[in-house]
Amino acid sequence: MNTYRLMLGLCVLLLGGCGGGEERPYTDHSRDPVDMRRLAASLDDQYPAGLRAEFDSDRVLGHRQLIMAMDQGSVNVPPDGGASHRARAELLARYLQFDSRGATNVWEEAGYEPLYPIETAILALCYADEGDARAEPFIARLEAERAGEAAALRVRLYWRQGRIEEAAMAVTVAFARLRESPWVHGHFGEALFITTMEMAALDTAVAKHCYAALSEPLAVFAWESLRRRALCGVAEVLGPEVLTAALAALEPYPIWEQPMLRVRQRAYTATGHPLAGRAASDLAAYRAAASGSRFTSAGRTRSGSSH
Repeated sequence: MNTYRLMLGLCVLLLGGCGGGEERPYTDHSRDPVDMRRLAASLDDQYPAGLRAEFDSDRVLGHRQLIMAMDQGSVNVPPDGGASHRARAELLARYLQFDSRGATNVWEEAGYEPLYPIETAILALCYADEGDARAEPFIARLEAERAGEAAALRVRLYWRQGRIEEAAMAVTVAFARLRESPWVHGHFGEALFITTMEMAALDTAVAKHCYAALSEPLAVFAWESLRRRALCGVAEVLGPEVLTAALAALEPYPIWEQPMLRVRQRAYTATGHPLAGRAASDLAAYRAAASGSRFTSAGRTRSGSSH
């Protein structure tokens, strides 16, 4: 009976009511899934029949919170959630606002067991971002099954602790692992690339180490666009010759963004590269398009005004 009521309620939600109410096509997807779960909870029919005795609903709700936050940037407290779900929502809100200390403070006050692997990695990243050694046990827990994430998070920890040589070695390990298996959640992979570029900006010795670590594609060409951007960013620290070599992999279709086009034009001009003229015209074309003018190969707008 409850299942029938739930299905009827879902029809009402999707169709906007029956009879004289406002008509909605059955393809209307504007209803929030949280509303549907709230309705299911009110009918005590939100979980599969026959599995309730062994069904850990708290963990399911928690994992759902994590997935929605990490993949959609959406933070919510489940309608039938408890204290841990409310605390997790606050932790995720702080995390998405780049408030690492605030996120760990929420977790420490709540004291619940973090869900593996996503929440474990979130706490590891937050502690690592603060240079806090309490990241270590979370990283260690990830090591066996999430080796790429563990290596990426260890780079962040060492870097934020000022352990520069260890961080540089950890960069090599992290990218080597990603050449074996690229399965790292987006947030933690992005943190690795960002940290690598931050480290490279420190001095040329570290930059050379980072450049070597980034020089080869990862497994199944994962993160390839970001890898190439990071490689060029690190190469810029090492000088126009190294940058020109890094840019060669992007030809004849460079990344069509002004910062990359500007770096390309400067490097090719400095090294007397055969594509220096094209790099200059590509940058001018981009700027003209961005300003709304209609650039031609002669370097003039169609109205005839010079740039």
